[in-house]
Amino acid sequence: FRRRPESPGERLEVGRVKVGHRMLVQHSWALAEDFALIIAHPMFLDPAAAAFSGEMITGLKEQPSLQNFTEIFLLPLEAARAPSRSFSVEPFINVHVVNVYRDHDTVVLDFEGRKASTEDTESFYGAFDMERVRKPESEGRSYYEEHFQKRK
Repeated sequence: FRRRPESPGERLEVGRVKVGHRMLVQHSWALAEDFALIIAHPMFLDPAAAAFSGEMITGLKEQPSLQNFTEIFLLPLEAARAPSRSFSVEPFINVHVVNVYRDHDTVVLDFEGRKASTEDTESFYGAFDMERVRKPESEGRSYYEEHFQKRK
């Protein structure tokens, strides 16, 4: 959406992207001068696991069995421009977008993240589980090494 110039309190739809089941968990996106970029990585929410545990973070799972790629959606910000496009790339988990820009005909995305797991597993958000955070340094470090350093 973009603010309507003649009426700043109203929004003007710029575009829509159909993502189906592929984007149940979307954490970070990017905005450039003339386009928005949305990342659909292979992370999904298991509502039952979240509900029964009482913590949303427990239901977050990396599930390459459902999607073994990451899809990147490019949405032009001008309604009259070309339609949105999407690209499938090797699976990665995006934590935060740092920057996105054009370099001639290439879109460059800088982000913090890592390669996706090759097996269904809990998400890296488990690193923020308070029980894990309270554990001694050695246990916290081993979790970090397993989920981040080994998958660079």
